[in-house]
Amino acid sequence: MSPENRADEVFMDLHRPLFESVLLSASGDEKRWAHRVKTFESSGLLDFQTASTLKPKPVIEQFVEDADGERMYLFGEKQLDQPRWKNRLIRKLKAPRPSKWMRYRLPLHRDKVSDPQYRQDIAKVLAFKWVGHLKPQDMDIMYMRLMDAEALEHCLDKFNLISLTPDNLNDYLLRRFANELLDKNEEFNALIARMQAEFVPIREQVMAEIREITAKYRAESQAAMDAIAEEARLRADTAIAEIQARAAVNKASYERFLAENASKSDEDPQVAFRRTVDASIARRNAAIKRLGRMRRRKPLGFMWWAASRLAILGIPVALAMFMEFGEDGTTIVEFAREYFGLSDNQQPE
Repeated sequence: MSPENRADEVFMDLHRPLFESVLLSASGDEKRWAHRVKTFESSGLLDFQTASTLKPKPVIEQFVEDADGERMYLFGEKQLDQPRWKNRLIRKLKAPRPSKWMRYRLPLHRDKVSDPQYRQDIAKVLAFKWVGHLKPQDMDIMYMRLMDAEALEHCLDKFNLISLTPDNLNDYLLRRFANELLDKNEEFNALIARMQAEFVPIREQVMAEIREITAKYRAESQAAMDAIAEEARLRADTAIAEIQARAAVNKASYERFLAENASKSDEDPQVAFRRTVDASIARRNAAIKRLGRMRRRKPLGFMWWAASRLAILGIPVALAMFMEFGEDGTTIVEFAREYFGLSDNQQPE
């Protein structure tokens, strides 16, 4: 027997009674049984893959089998030239073929677990799959001797199929064993109790200081928040008062506007037109009077004002005419002569 097989055999012998205990404890409650079966499935302990016993039908009838059962198909070369036969062969080759492997899931019956023979058989299968997945070495056997039914249930609950490795299990078993030794060590427990007793007054002092700091900070924060709230309230009152004042002014303006529109709506259209014309004439006369007063009071300033207005209008017009006619060397006079059809000695009438 090779070392690998010996390790597998020892592993199975260690875990077979543990799986029996896990099955027996889970069968007592339906909910717990469903959870345990689910953990078996997620760990891959219930899935098996075996060679398929189904033998597919031959693609065509002309074939021979070799010593290994492999089929070799024989057909004439001229058959490939026949479209009907060739299409039939293609359809058969493209048809789905059954797999060479069959997947089988081991069913578990809760009502049969109480039977010792059934329980031992199922535990043996589960232990076989467990060992096949872990692939233990000789060194792993030393760690697995620390495994019991409670540790096995923990591994099934906490480890998934990817993290279920011998290294992870060994690490968990060692930490669990160390914790158990510490829990049973009287000197360690006495040291922990003494540390806890000495820590109690320190903790009370720290908590008292924290409560004092918290109360002081809360008081300061409350005063600052009250000041901020008061300032916000004053700003809000001022803003509301301003909004109300603007609303009153707008309301009065709107009422005047409505009154004017109401008075205008009752007015005769001819009277309204005459009033509009009179207002336009009055504005024009007022502008003429302002220009007359400016000419009489400041004649020089009026001349500069008129010249500036003419320059504002004349300069753009002159530039536009130059850009239109002067780029080709044509002057305005020449353009006028050409436009009116005059010669150099003729003058426009």
